Amino acid sequence: MASHGRLILGARRTALVWLLRLVGGMTLLALPFVFIPLSGMAAIHEWLGLGAFPRGPITEYLARSLSLFYAGGGVLSLLFSTNVTRYRPAILLLSGAIVAMAPILLWIDLNAGMPADWTWSEGPLALPLGVAMLWLALGRAEPSDDAPRSGEAAGAPPATRGY
Repeated sequence: MASHGRLILGARRTALVWLLRLVGGMTLLALPFVFIPLSGMAAIHEWLGLGAFPRGPITEYLARSLSLFYAGGGVLSLLFSTNVTRYRPAILLLSGAIVAMAPILLWIDLNAGMPADWTWSEGPLALPLGVAMLWLALGRAEPSDDAPRSGEAAGAPPATRGY
């Protein structure tokens, strides 16, 4: 029975690693938009059916800085995926923030008049991702999983085993 418990925890840990990598990879896709020419932003804006791109310093600043923040979050998610034991407190904070921000993103999108496909693929998609990340990160290891393995020094941080 105990080995079955470890198998579930191992699968849970693996799922958390891959979920962090998925979220990190997807949000890291925002990085090119920090540097894209303004004419490219305007073309994408119009292609999305959002009308003419409003030109001005604040618009460019917000578009580029938001892209940078998304990319930075992606880098952190990828970092957290390298050692879910060590970064568990940060993963819990990140997943809790995603859960808290999801309904706010939905409210922002609805009030800003964003297209329906944009609206329903942002906040409503972030909520289950955040809940899944939170649930996976809340898993607990069995006491035997915390014991040093062969070749590990006592007190050394474990690689990616246990929580």
